[in-house]
Amino acid sequence: MRSRIATVLFAASMVGAAPSAVSAQTQFTFKDPGTTTAWTYYVGNYHAYEGPGTATVATINCVDFYHTVGTGQVWNANLTSLATATVGVTTRFGNITLYKEAAYLTTLEAGKSAADIGTIQAAIWHLFDAVNTTIGFSTQVATLASLAPLAGATQTYSYWITQAASNYSAMSFTGYYVVTDVNACNAAADATSASHTTAIGVGGSCHNDGTSVQEFIMKDPTIGGSVSAPEPATLVLFGSGLLGIAGVRIRRKKLQS
Repeated sequence: MRSRIATVLFAASMVGAAPSAVSAQTQFTFKDPGTTTAWTYYVGNYHAYEGPGTATVATINCVDFYHTVGTGQVWNANLTSLATATVGVTTRFGNITLYKEAAYLTTLEAGKSAADIGTIQAAIWHLFDAVNTTIGFSTQVATLASLAPLAGATQTYSYWITQAASNYSAMSFTGYYVVTDVNACNAAADATSASHTTAIGVGGSCHNDGTSVQEFIMKDPTIGGSVSAPEPATLVLFGSGLLGIAGVRIRRKKLQS
């Protein structure tokens, strides 16, 4: 099975002082993809252990539709603070605004139906379309664009993208971090890579390093962070999409019978 354990926002307790714009490396172990699905992919909150052992569980949302992570997989990540960083140094892409918009969208998922969570997740993935098309992910962008509207969704993914662009600046990003595998090609290196336009899955591309896992956004609940311009209350619906499958391969987490 494949899953885009993407969408991913880490709600975790951080030990010690909060990282600066870019932190020291932190170990993560992927725990599970959650239970909400859309288009046969897991969407919404995923979970990972932060640091050695299993004491600290992080809730994560994937922002990366183009790489994978597997249940039980261990990786080291750089943490980039969205509260202090202005340029992506160790992130896959250099546009910090896109990550802030993605972080904003993750705050809108609480209390939503599975269809709305899936649509918001699609909006997060779509935020990076222009960048991904430029660097050679055209096929994957087309795949994402082909996902049919979800029955029961109150809005389209385009609506949520517009909401993010309009409202993210009113949000406090204290405690929000981009979690990037240390093996991922960062934006600066990718721009100078001779093969940075190579399509995903083809060896030799700096940006598409096959040894790296998906990129996520993490929120440390012990530090804070709030949204001062929430969406209208009329859009809040309640529901759930429950489907538990263990031992999956995560990118778009694809379910199989």
